[in-house]
Order: sequence, then C-alpha cells, then structure tokens
Amino acid sequence: MDFKTFGLSVLLSFSLISCGDIFMKADKASSIELTGMANCELDFDSISHILEKNIKGDIECLGLYLNDFVNLVETDRPGYVSKSVLKNFILNGPIDVEADTAELIDTVFDLSHLIIGTDKDYLKNTDVDVLIDFLIYFNENIIEAYKYFSSKEDVNYSQHQRERRIVFNKITLIANKLKTIFKANRKELHRIDTQQFVLNFFNKDPQTLEEIRAIIFLKRVFLGGDKWDLTHVEFADALEILPEVAQVALDVSKMNLYTFKDEQETLIKFFLRDIEVIKSILYYEENSQTAVFTLDELIHALNIMAGDMLPINLKDFPRETLKIKEIFFGEYDELFYASELYRALNHLEAVFAEGSFGYRIYNFFRDELNSPDPISHDLSSFPVSSSREKQFRDHYAEIAANYKFFKGENSSAFYTHEFRRNPNAFFQISALEYGVHLIMSHYGRTNVAARGGVDLTMDHVLKLITDLKWLLRDAGLIVIGKEKGREIEGTANNFMLLSTLFQYQSDGCDEATVCLERPEATEFILNLLTALSVKDSFTEEMTQICATEQDEYGRIYPDCFRRNFINVLKKPTLSDGNSISHYMPELTKYLESMVADLPDDRPITESEDYMHFITETEAFTRSCTHYDQDTKLEEIPLKATDAFAVFAGLLNIESTVLRYDLDQNNVIDYRNKDNVNEVMNAYYSTYEGAIKSLVAPDGGIMTILAKPIYKYLIRYGKVPDIKKFSSIWSFLKFLLKRNKNADAHRVTFATVLKVIGEQQDADDPNPFKCDECFRDPTRECEPADDAWND
Repeated sequence: MDFKTFGLSVLLSFSLISCGDIFMKADKASSIELTGMANCELDFDSISHILEKNIKGDIECLGLYLNDFVNLVETDRPGYVSKSVLKNFILNGPIDVEADTAELIDTVFDLSHLIIGTDKDYLKNTDVDVLIDFLIYFNENIIEAYKYFSSKEDVNYSQHQRERRIVFNKITLIANKLKTIFKANRKELHRIDTQQFVLNFFNKDPQTLEEIRAIIFLKRVFLGGDKWDLTHVEFADALEILPEVAQVALDVSKMNLYTFKDEQETLIKFFLRDIEVIKSILYYEENSQTAVFTLDELIHALNIMAGDMLPINLKDFPRETLKIKEIFFGEYDELFYASELYRALNHLEAVFAEGSFGYRIYNFFRDELNSPDPISHDLSSFPVSSSREKQFRDHYAEIAANYKFFKGENSSAFYTHEFRRNPNAFFQISALEYGVHLIMSHYGRTNVAARGGVDLTMDHVLKLITDLKWLLRDAGLIVIGKEKGREIEGTANNFMLLSTLFQYQSDGCDEATVCLERPEATEFILNLLTALSVKDSFTEEMTQICATEQDEYGRIYPDCFRRNFINVLKKPTLSDGNSISHYMPELTKYLESMVADLPDDRPITESEDYMHFITETEAFTRSCTHYDQDTKLEEIPLKATDAFAVFAGLLNIESTVLRYDLDQNNVIDYRNKDNVNEVMNAYYSTYEGAIKSLVAPDGGIMTILAKPIYKYLIRYGKVPDIKKFSSIWSFLKFLLKRNKNADAHRVTFATVLKVIGEQQDADDPNPFKCDECFRDPTRECEPADDAWND
C-alpha cells in the first residue's frame, strides 16, 4: 500500500482547498511572453511545483497576466474576467497548452465561487488579487508541510512528533488565511460538483484519480451531505477540522517509515490519539442511524488503497462480508450507518487502550515476565485508577498465567518448556481474544462457567462455518470433494476437535455444561498464524530442494518432502534469520532421535519411527494422502496448503506434548520420575469426555470402557473394531492384562487425533473422492450436497 498517496488523498478529499494543485498537471513547460501584457515571463513548469518549492515570483507573474487580461480583453462585463472568454483565449490564443489544461479554469472559478462567493462564470480584478494573494501564502506554507508527506526517509519518534507539529501549524495557517477571505453570509447555498473538480485536477494521473474517487465517501463521513457535492457551508466546516485531518493523514502516510524504539507500543498510542481525533470531528452523532456510506464503497477503497495487503478480494464474498459486518458492527445491511462507524471506532479504541495499558504492566513486571518461569501471582500490585483499568489488569494477569506460547514480534511462538514472553505477544493475544469474544457472543451462549463468559456448542460452530463457508473454502480451510458432501460439517468437527482437545488450555467439551471456550479458540487461531508465518519460507525452501521431484503442477512428491523435512526445519529460512527448529527445539530433538541410528549416507525415510510419525501427521492434516485411500498405491504430491496443514497439525501436537510432559523428558510417561502418571493426567483433564462419547454417545454403563479403550489406543495406536472378532478378542485380552500402561509420544497423539476424527464418521462413512478431486489440482470438484446452493 502506498501510504503516502493515501495520506495525501485523504487530506485532499477532506479539504478540497489546495487550489494551487490546479497547476500541477501541466504536461508542457511553456515559457511564454505575450506582447502587450505583463512584463514578466510566465513559466507553467515552475508553477506546477507549487507544493514543492517557493514560486512567489511566478504566482505574482500569473496575477499580472490575469489582471492585464481583464484590462485588455473585452468581455460582456467590463472589469471582469469571463470564464468562457478566458478558456477560448487559452485554447485559441498564443499560449501553447493542451485542451484539458483549459478545463482547470473551471476549477479556479469553482473555488472562487465556493470561497469568495463570486459568480461561477466571472471574476473581478479584486477577486483575482485575493486569489493570487492566497496562492502566494498557500505556497509559502504548504511547502513546509508537503515535504513530510512526500519524503520516503525513515523517521524516529521525536522527528515524527516535530513533523506533526509543523504540519498542524502550517495547515492551520492556511486554513486561517482561507477564513479571512471566505464569505460566510450568502443569500443562497453555493455548491460545486466535486466529481468534475477532482477530474480536472487529476485527469493526467489515473492512479491518483482512482484513489481519490475510492475514498471520496469520507467527505460525507466528516462533512455530511452528498459525497460528490460540496457546499460553502461544508467548506467552512472543513476549514475547522483540516489541521487535525492533516495530522492523521501524516500518521497514515508514514506507516511504512517508522523506526521507533518499541515501535508497536508507540504506534498504538498514535492510533489511540488518531481515533480520538476522528471521533471528535465526525459529522454525525454516535446514535445516528443515517447511512454514511455503503459496504461496497468501503471494500472498493480497501482494494484500491491496500489491495497488496489484503489476502483476499472481499468483493468475491458478498454474503460473508455482510455477515462479518453484522458480527462486529451490528447490521446485516449493505449500508454502513453512523452508529456502526462509531461502534467500529469504539472496538478499535478498546483494543488499543487495553494494549497500551498492557505495555505499562509489562514494563512494571518486566523481570518476571521476561523470565522463563510461570507467573505465580495476579499482578495486583500494579496500581489502577478506574474499574476499566482493573479489568485490563485482571485480563492481563489471566493471559500471563494461562497462555504458554507467545508469538508477537517473533516469526513464531517458542514451543519450549520455558516461557518466552514478549510485550507485543500480550497485545496480540488480547486483541485476538477481543475479536473471538465478539464472534462467540454473536453465535454462542452466555455461560458463566465458561472462561470468557461465553462458549460455543457444535451447533454454534456449524452455523459459524456455514455463514463463512465460501471465504473458508477460498482460504483452503474447507476442502470440497466428499462423496456425500457435508464438508462444512467436517470442517466444524475438525475445528471443535482441535480446539477443545489439542490446545494448551483445552479441557474437552461437554455440551451440557461447557464446550468450546474463548482461550481454546484463541490458541487455535494463534497456531494457525504461526503456521501461516512459516509456510511460505518453508515451502519456498522445500520447492528449491525438490525442484526435480515435482509433478506437472509444481507439487512436491511426498518422498522428497519427507527426506528433507528435518533439514528444512533446521535451515535459517525465516524473515528474522532464524530457523523453524530455533522455535521448536523439542520437536527437532524428537525427530533427530528417531533417525540418529541411521548412517549419514542413508535417507531419513529409512527410519520406521520417523516414517510412522510423519505419515500419521500427514494423515490427519491432509484430506487425501493417496489417490486410492484403500490400496494406498499412489501418493498425492503436496502443494503449499498441504505444507501449511502439516505445520498446523504439528503445532497442535506440540502444544499437547509440552503441556503434559511435566518432567520435560520429551515423553508423556505413564509414570514419570516424580511418580506422576502423565498419560492419565491427559485423559482426566482433557480426553475423558471425547473417549466416552466415542464409546457410548448416549451415555450409560458402556462408558466404563472409556478408560481401558484410551489405554488401548495409547499402547496400540487404534481402537477396537467391533465388526472384527480378532479386534474384539485382542481388546478382551488387553482387559485381562495386569499392566495396561504405556508411554505416549508425539506420534501417539497424532494417532489419537486421527482416530478420534475417523471414529466420528464411523457410523456414516463419507470418504473423499481422492482420485477425482485431487489428481488435477486445476480442476475444482463440485459439492455433492445442497449446502452450497445459496
């Protein structure tokens, strides 16, 4: 995104007073001298730099020419400049300019009409003098402000503060100068067509023209009225808010250039200040139900001004976008109301206010929060001065006490036994929890027993996934291709499974009491963000290594992926210069231990343990691993989204292992060195409900088999198949064993995840059409059910 252009565009759209810009678009440097007129040389090229350098002499020369024109050229109103005569003179006289330059004359007369209250078609000598005097003053002051908008140099905090003050002061001087010549009392309402006004300014610069048109709706936000209509009353209002708008625009224009110490903390303070300014100058009241713009206008502006920063084009998802608007702002409506605009600003203010307060807390407890140890107190010694600050502090203490993995400023969270906190991560988590809470409040149920005060059942999650299905499909989170359809249900099941069973704070789901809670959903999203942050660098490196082992569609063959998996983990491919293994040392140790006994010249895929782990991970993260899932003769190559899925799955397993490995030996022991049964800790704290639901969905006496089936699953990596006598007999013999215990490893939990997912579909198998839908990735499979027909 070109933040400089955006900032300038906002400033122009709000003010529309930079009349000096009418000279900026001259194509030719026409240095001319007309016999019988002013005794100076009029240089259009110099005038075109009115924003950049002092051109007082050229502006004075222009004034002399215009005054001589009034005196020498006859019009139907002596002593006046006629717009039509002047345009005809420019087009057919001795000045060598293009036709569209003459259209700028309309702009000059429009501005005079708007500011001074003159006739739209005539200017007096004295009016010319007033405009020329203002242009000189404008030029003298705008060059000091414009240079900060146009600069591409990095700025530190003190420098930016100084620039903000200069911009505010200079724009204030310009606005005050305009007030001295502005005629407020008029017999009628004067107005100009800003659409033609903007076209005259930028007809030679289509990109800037498109950008200004995209955000012109902001005129209605701050000044009211119609977006393409500017009255002299609205112009007077614009003069009052212009200096504040200029400062906000400068903040935006410098977005990519800040080099602050503690940059995110400082930016949050800037945003809070800017939000306060914006709310203070909005035209409509907070409870107003007046429509100020449309959702389509907002999306178009985002695509034009920040299209390179958006992962998707929201125009492709009209229903989903309306639903998102409803969730966060209130109405499932194409119109965006003033009250919703305030609600959006209030959401941002709440997030940034808590974030800013959180940095103060972190600085207060920096030694403790920077330590690798758990936080053992509630941070109540931090002073607060209001109930809101107490709420912020208590929430901060919850994050410090309950979250394990902190990403924030890093390429990834550290998946280690030690805590690796950073202040930006606290802001990230609190902001995500805020958004998650809004979503859960919209779809879920109030539940005082749930962490966060609200939870989601399976029905709630299914409704959420259904409402956003096309968006999730485009993101690769819903994969189409099941024989009976119901991919939406499958995605909802997976989300519920991973969130309630395989996050650091997971504690299972009991729909009768508490199911999916806010911290579980937030941790799931944090794992997705980490997987996304490493996906591109991992995939790029793997693609280079496996350049000769790809199919015709550029997908990597699984054997090459597996052979090089550990090496790519250990390469410093991330944007911060670190490797993935730097952030996941325990996983790396585990993988290396499985291949340690292999000779150096042998591929790691010859390790049975390693292959078992990597293929089990692929099995629960990929919809299809083989074109025929029964014979498993031909494997499906991996594309970028498959690498993302594998990483997301690994992070869920890693979260689980690090939670239950109390003695930190990289194994979940049935009896660790402190005589604690880590395996059964996992069962009682998280998996008991899920296993009981598999054994006896309706409850009853059969739930007594849940614990032995869990132990059977841990030991053998499968559950008894009641359709096979041999499997039943094996389980019966297991029940008679005196010692049913076994240690669990990462591959064990990969298997647990896979098996629980498979058992959910056991009564109604619904396999993917792997050959039909995955052999040619350029071909999209159509859904087999009616859920996608809306």
